[in-house]
Amino acid sequence: ERRIEIAQADWIYSETARDLKVTEESRDFFKEWWVNLFAFFSKLAYDRADEIISLFEGNRRVQINEGADPSRTRVIPNGIELSEFVINDEDSGRDKKRRVGFMGRVVPIKDVKAFIRACGMISKNIDAVEFLIMGPTEEDEEYYRDCLLLSETEGLSELMRFTDKVDVHEYYPKLDVLVLTSISEGQPIVVLEAGAYGIPVVATDVGSCSELLHGSSHDDRLLGPSGIITPICDPEATADAVISILKDDRLRRQLSKAARTRVSSYYQMENLIAEYQTLYNRYGKEIRWQV
Repeated sequence: ERRIEIAQADWIYSETARDLKVTEESRDFFKEWWVNLFAFFSKLAYDRADEIISLFEGNRRVQINEGADPSRTRVIPNGIELSEFVINDEDSGRDKKRRVGFMGRVVPIKDVKAFIRACGMISKNIDAVEFLIMGPTEEDEEYYRDCLLLSETEGLSELMRFTDKVDVHEYYPKLDVLVLTSISEGQPIVVLEAGAYGIPVVATDVGSCSELLHGSSHDDRLLGPSGIITPICDPEATADAVISILKDDRLRRQLSKAARTRVSSYYQMENLIAEYQTLYNRYGKEIRWQV
């Protein structure tokens, strides 16, 4: 993400470029210098750390490629308090409207525009559908305005709502599908939260999304998929995936069951706490012994 931010941050060099007439080649040099600086910080941290923790296996491999000693790396995934996610088997008296949701900040790295374009395609294939964009909009107000305009252009003014921040426990049960269109992620909590409610997820192939939806181990993969992975910046693929779920109740039930089982088996908060407690206790004993 730091590389992406630096690559897109024209403001970093605009003042220099205007005053000193620095060439584009020079601008690229300074961006590369910034990237190398952060890579150096990472390598320094890896060299000094006794334990190098990652949220998922894919990122652990990146850390190793960036210079981390494999013997000091390990994965401790995020977890959620499953008891907070109460499922009403009677479907909460919902109406028959289908709801597709996006949960996250309205910022470029989440590629909300790809979601909106996908919604335009979905609306032409699914009747009685509503789209919810749930998350703060003030971080990048210009991008938010662009998203509002795009929503109108796609003919979604009556079908799409920007809710700003919401109580997730109120809104997740309203959804039939959760969509993640990010161009970069780590281990998104929203996928775990949706899984706890048995909501199928359509997500781009970034971060740990593939592991979260298809499984991270042999036993995990045996549970079956709990969603569909799509390429980044591909609204058509996202739309096709959502449509396939909304039109196939059997598929939706299968994905829902796998999602609940996967989260309860591998991503509970108590497991996360136990892993770190063991880690802290071990190093705490070593420190006391040294003192």
